[in-house]
Amino acid sequence: MRFTTLFLFCIGSIVVSFAGQGKKNKVTPAPATEAAQQPTTDLMRVRPNSKLDTIKVNSFTPLEMQQVIEHYKGGKELLIIDVNPPEDFAKGHMEGAINIPFDEFEKRVQSLRKEKERNIVIVCKDGKRSMTACGIMVANKFEWVWYLKKGLEGWVAFGKTLVQ
Repeated sequence: MRFTTLFLFCIGSIVVSFAGQGKKNKVTPAPATEAAQQPTTDLMRVRPNSKLDTIKVNSFTPLEMQQVIEHYKGGKELLIIDVNPPEDFAKGHMEGAINIPFDEFEKRVQSLRKEKERNIVIVCKDGKRSMTACGIMVANKFEWVWYLKKGLEGWVAFGKTLVQ
């Protein structure tokens, strides 16, 4: 009886200790607005066969993105990076966005170190490349990074415009 109780206690302790392990690596985003304080977190593969198999990245919906832009309007706390090719960027992008093409992104991420304390939102056409770019930034120790779910297509479908 004592052995069974001790055994069950040990098993329970192990389960509880492993249950808390996933919380250690959670990225806590800078609260931009009340609606955006709990952004969506997605698991993604950054690089196949790397030590970093999966990483948590945060995202905004178009509605949350609109609220973030309104909150930071005119300030320097928000940086929007468009990872589309330069020709697509020229056709239309979010107001105030800078262009770092996805093909060059990993090479140029270190040049963004001076922006590390800013809130950074990465956008692309459909959200896929920006999600990967967001993961690259998180893997490089950037904490305040999100990507726009559904990308610029979702932004336009939400009724927002792009500038040229």
